[in-house]
Amino acid sequence: MSMSILLLSLIACSSQQTIVDLALTNGHVYTKNGLQQSLYIHNGVVVKKPPATVEIIKEINLNGKTVLPSFHDAHTHLLAGSFVFDKLLLVGAMNMNTIRVKVKNYVDTTPDVPWVVGYGWIKSAIDAPTGIELDEVSGDYPVVLFDSAGHSVLVNSKAMQLAGITADTPTPDGGIIHHDIDGRPTGFLQEAAIELISPLMVSQFSSEQLSSNLLSQISTFQQ
Repeated sequence: MSMSILLLSLIACSSQQTIVDLALTNGHVYTKNGLQQSLYIHNGVVVKKPPATVEIIKEINLNGKTVLPSFHDAHTHLLAGSFVFDKLLLVGAMNMNTIRVKVKNYVDTTPDVPWVVGYGWIKSAIDAPTGIELDEVSGDYPVVLFDSAGHSVLVNSKAMQLAGITADTPTPDGGIIHHDIDGRPTGFLQEAAIELISPLMVSQFSSEQLSSNLLSQISTFQQ
């Protein structure tokens, strides 16, 4: 084999080894080096523009659309999420009437529990939600309902009484205690103000009750 043929063979082999898993083309891609039309990814890492002979596994034509740098904060609250799994699920509840009905049904059909604990109502869909609206349907149970994001809760008057929340309760740093026009707390707490309620609620459940759902799921996955 002549030297020229050998060189051509080596070049061909090296070019075949250049692979791009994903190519985003014909768009507006913002990078640290400025605006570009394309983005090339290999093994999850952005790579330089490859030669024309590159092998592209998948190509997406952006048709002028924009790609921005970002990150996905994917996380979960394993213990808290598993704890509410068999409690009062309010996923998708977008008004106080729906929440009241679900609380009443839960109270009427659930065996004796220390607190009515719920999760999942949509805060952004409800104008000025109030926990005291739950008083008429919650009986003697203290109620705490976490919204879908976990940054707001609705609590009834019984829960506030047990926690000592009154019109004179100072607002914690980084928290919000909502009040009515007369200065009375409405039972709508946000951010750090949730800590006025959650430790008391948690203390009413045994360690076994707090962890049983999580341990059950772990056991299922291990089988």
